[in-house]
Amino acid sequence: MQETWHLEPNYKFKYMNIKNLTLTLLTLVALNACVSKKKFTEKQDELEQTKDALASAREQNDLLNEDLEEMQNSVASYNNRIKELQSENSEKLEVLEDGSVMNDASKEAMRKTLTNVDKKKLAAAKTLKDSVNLAIAYNIKKALTEDYGSNLDDNMLNVQVSQPVVKITISNRILFESGSYKVNNKATSLLKRVSNMVKKEANMDVMVEGHTDNKKVLRGSRVKDNWDLSSERATAVVRIMESKFNVPGERLIASARSEYLPIGDNNTPQGRQRNRRTSIIVIPDVQKFLSLMKSK
Repeated sequence: MQETWHLEPNYKFKYMNIKNLTLTLLTLVALNACVSKKKFTEKQDELEQTKDALASAREQNDLLNEDLEEMQNSVASYNNRIKELQSENSEKLEVLEDGSVMNDASKEAMRKTLTNVDKKKLAAAKTLKDSVNLAIAYNIKKALTEDYGSNLDDNMLNVQVSQPVVKITISNRILFESGSYKVNNKATSLLKRVSNMVKKEANMDVMVEGHTDNKKVLRGSRVKDNWDLSSERATAVVRIMESKFNVPGERLIASARSEYLPIGDNNTPQGRQRNRRTSIIVIPDVQKFLSLMKSK
């Protein structure tokens, strides 16, 4: 008779519990392995990002160090240049209102010049720039009148400087005969010196103004009125400066002012004589200065 085995109910239950427990443990181990791998991957990514940030920071630091070195070299170069200039000229420099500078030697030369300037004019100089303008005007007049000696007072020839404008006022007694617009031969050397002076200033124009007194032109004269006379005189001076002394025509301006800008009293002979004059004004050519700025 064949024997038959039968599992006890408790034993079967225990077997199922062990099986389930084993599956649970395996699942937990697998899950834990997945979580650990994910964290490891995240840490690896963070590490790579940190390495990239560190490399970028080092690159920026290298660039900053290069800039710093370049700035230090520039400062050293400037300091060396300053030392060179100080060694070349140890004299004190003074900056004027217009930005120009004067050293002690220039100021000493100016002081010597100003000892020759009219005391009333000198008393009116309120600033260093005013004094400089007076000294320049004195030297210009001295250069222009070398052929005339010291006989030309301010009523005959006057120079005014208000940098960068120079105004040279010449009595028509020097330039013309009464009622005439033909330039005297004796005025040729003066106009030559004026022309040579203005040719040195390439960015300056020259305006020649004709002025008269208020006396009417005589009937039968070559000119119609004071407008005509002042225009003809200004044009005559311009023609000589261009044709004889080679001042470029495009830099010359002939202007007629007639009797309307008097500097003397037209009721007196002396005042009318002062009013009969020709002014040569050297002025900046604004268009040329603008073109220079555009080209830079």
